[in-house]
Amino acid sequence: MTPRKGPKTAGSPRSFTFIPNQIHPRKRPRPAKRQRSASHKVSKIQNACIACRDTTPGTTGSPLVSPLSEESGRGRHQSTSSHDCGLDVVTIAQLGVPDDSLQEDQNGHIHGGASEFSFMHLARQRLASLPAVSIDFSDHPLPNPTSLAPILPPKHVTDQLIARYFDFGLSTSRLVHQPSLINIVDCIYNDEDCNPDDRALAYIVLALGSHYSNYTTSFCGFSASVRFYNMAQAQLNEVPDLVTITTSQARLLVIHYLLNHARMHEAWSIFGIVVRHIQALGLHRRSRFKDANCIRHEYRKRLFWCVYIYDRILSSMFGRPLALHNDDIDQEECALANDQDIEESRCQVTTEGVFCTSAALVHYARVARILGQILRAYYTPLARSQDITQLHKSALLFENSLKAWRSNLPPYLNYVVLPPSAVSMTAQRQMCTLKLMFAHASLLLYRPFILHAIDKTAEQTSSRQWVKRCHVKAIEAANTVVSECSYLTQQGLFSRKFWLVTYMQFASIGTLLMYSYIWPEDIMVRRTAEEAMDSFPIGIEGDPVGERYLATLRELRDMTRAAQNDPATRNNEIHRLKTNAIGMISIAPSGNEIHVLEYLQTKRQLHNLLTTMTDVLIENSGTVTGPTPASIPLNTEGLTLHGTGSAITGVKYLTPCAADAPSYELKRKYQEDGVLWVKGLLDPARVNKMRGEYLSFVNQGSNMLKPGTDPVDGIFSGADWRDFLLPGAVRVALGLKDDGRFVENAIHSHHAKFYIDFKTDVARVLEPFVGKLCDFEEPWCLPRSLLRCAVPGGESTPVHYDQIFLRAGPPTTITAWVPIGDVDVKEGGLIYLDRAHDIGKRYEDDFSRVNADLPDEERLSAFNRHMEKGGWLDRNAGNFGKNWSRSWLVGKYEAGDVLFHTPYTVHAGAINESETGRIRVSTDLRFVDKNKPFDERWTVHAYSENDPNTARKIPVPKRR
Repeated sequence: MTPRKGPKTAGSPRSFTFIPNQIHPRKRPRPAKRQRSASHKVSKIQNACIACRDTTPGTTGSPLVSPLSEESGRGRHQSTSSHDCGLDVVTIAQLGVPDDSLQEDQNGHIHGGASEFSFMHLARQRLASLPAVSIDFSDHPLPNPTSLAPILPPKHVTDQLIARYFDFGLSTSRLVHQPSLINIVDCIYNDEDCNPDDRALAYIVLALGSHYSNYTTSFCGFSASVRFYNMAQAQLNEVPDLVTITTSQARLLVIHYLLNHARMHEAWSIFGIVVRHIQALGLHRRSRFKDANCIRHEYRKRLFWCVYIYDRILSSMFGRPLALHNDDIDQEECALANDQDIEESRCQVTTEGVFCTSAALVHYARVARILGQILRAYYTPLARSQDITQLHKSALLFENSLKAWRSNLPPYLNYVVLPPSAVSMTAQRQMCTLKLMFAHASLLLYRPFILHAIDKTAEQTSSRQWVKRCHVKAIEAANTVVSECSYLTQQGLFSRKFWLVTYMQFASIGTLLMYSYIWPEDIMVRRTAEEAMDSFPIGIEGDPVGERYLATLRELRDMTRAAQNDPATRNNEIHRLKTNAIGMISIAPSGNEIHVLEYLQTKRQLHNLLTTMTDVLIENSGTVTGPTPASIPLNTEGLTLHGTGSAITGVKYLTPCAADAPSYELKRKYQEDGVLWVKGLLDPARVNKMRGEYLSFVNQGSNMLKPGTDPVDGIFSGADWRDFLLPGAVRVALGLKDDGRFVENAIHSHHAKFYIDFKTDVARVLEPFVGKLCDFEEPWCLPRSLLRCAVPGGESTPVHYDQIFLRAGPPTTITAWVPIGDVDVKEGGLIYLDRAHDIGKRYEDDFSRVNADLPDEERLSAFNRHMEKGGWLDRNAGNFGKNWSRSWLVGKYEAGDVLFHTPYTVHAGAINESETGRIRVSTDLRFVDKNKPFDERWTVHAYSENDPNTARKIPVPKRR
């Protein structure tokens, strides 16, 4: 790039431009002394606006319409007088009553709509007094600029701060071109001439890099970040009238910095300026002409979409109208290209399926669009005129939009199936941002329905299940946020303050606390909220806003706990309900979990109403019970099991969950642990019937069972265990042929009517469960399944993960391991490596690279030339666990239990060491979303003539 010269400023470092600043690629004239008259300012903005208005779609052919340029259904604006909410003056007036959700802070500023600040104001007035902690949100003062000299760090420190900014700080909102910024910094250190706006951009990047640094030194940490922030502001103050892409980039980063440093009102004010500046520059419109400078062309789009995202987020935080409206926008989405692949003369798009740093910004903007629609549908005056049926219809549309958004994430950003530990720090941060944004939008969608008390009218009967479902969905969203924040804390990723994460965590914990009061039976919700509050201070140390969040949450926790323990009041309210028949409470326009406070006058009225709602909901909709897992024996030293080649020491117990546990809790555990043990999901009698039928079947002519014993007990005869190994991989590894009466019986058992009937019955129960657990639209139990048994002393299943055998499809399957009968801890049940789905992902990535040059059929095979004979990772489970410094986990499984695990979860089988000679029997079932791609080899029944997924071709013998 050619440096763009500018006037030197005494005492200031120098740089050159990051991005050319005009819409048209002509050099900007720089007068020796800037004129700051009003006429000069108006002239520049007027000219930019004229250019913007002239940029109409269709002048150069039919443009590609941005997904964000269209409104869904009811969202199109028809009125010019009330642009933001689609209402004319008469309609608003007919609403009749003022909107009590609007609250004023100490400055007279309005907080309402979806804002949690409204919640805090109400909490101060209605919940309890806070004499020691002010709940008003004054901007926190920064250190005096004159006390911090404008000194730059050594170059190697600057390079580290820049890397920290891009890799960790603003890894998703990539509005700055990294190579160009590095050129700016090089010019600064080479003492070359550059412009104030370029210097401002460089300094604010250093400020954020310092803010997110892991260290506290003279150039890293809070004080150092303030120094760089003041230097950036000084440069912007030199050119207050300048409206360019570079100044807009710098000011948007200033907003991010201020939000991180508790200066929320100043950030809001500057954001309004940035919005007007990018509109003046026409960034909300598609370029009329192909810009020869690819950097300028691409980063005007990226800057716009970052502003668009901030608009939706700040609107939800402050409860104020959106500044950017979809029907004014026809800007294109960003190109999927990495910074290093964008130069002035070219923009090299990343190959499909390969990680691209800009993809997260594209999907971030898409989910922000949905968030904006939710805000307009539920948090404007229009929402107050709609009944629950209308709101229900809107919610279904938004729910489907959110599901479609999540299903369209690229594999390397799919936080549903990809463990964070399996990807780079940048990808982790991007996945975290997208996951939290999805959860935040979901919370704002479902939370207004929490405080619906249900009467007994016909209309309410039709909506009852929907309201109850919204309760669950809102708690799922809140739980996702607190769980992600817990993960960030554990991994040390809560570096200093993330203003958005802190806010989302506050809103989610508040929702959990209020819900736990309304539904006290759901003990896990309260426990989750309490645990989240315990870890909350770690991420907000030194943050005045975060500290006020925490103080308010503590007041809410204490109030709800005290009110729950007042049985006399609860009994009085039940009696009043029966005599006076309270109807449905109207939906809360603000979306706050305690918006009902706005219709009450005292703390006692809040208590009375909530206890009433609790009993109405319990009476009409049934209770929501928390998980009641079976008791788990203490396991401080660990068990010792045995596998091939060595003992497996230090084995711990898996933690089970109840089948009726809240779905959000089951989903969280599945995603975090990679395995989910669900108690009592199937009918034990049906499972034990299957056990007896199977063992009777395979015992024919094989002498497997001890004579005179009940097949349901399954007591081994004590014959040579090698005769009772299943056909396939293990026999191949031991050099045994696939023959003998047991082998024949085992093959035919997969097609026997008793097994097909059992699979059908089980699938009928598990398919809807899997659909909720994995958000499958059409869950389907694949035809290919495996029916296994393990006699005492026999060879065990080696270490593996299932994606090895499912490579012809994406890693979206879920396996259900079903113990057929009770399996004690030493009876050869499945064992899992603790939270090792990240390890499976790493192995598969390595295998993919090694196998890349193989023919397609061999590349997809679990038994190709680069794999072990049986497709496993290691035959020695004990050594494998030690090598990875992970414990193995096991359970005392019972008939009716089901264990679910991800395609990357590392697992194995221990040797059956039953003291009574009991044979372990189980079946492996795989589930997919029928509407999504999957490995179609699994539509062929196991051990059939056409089964392609075996260690060797096994001829199917005729049934004797």
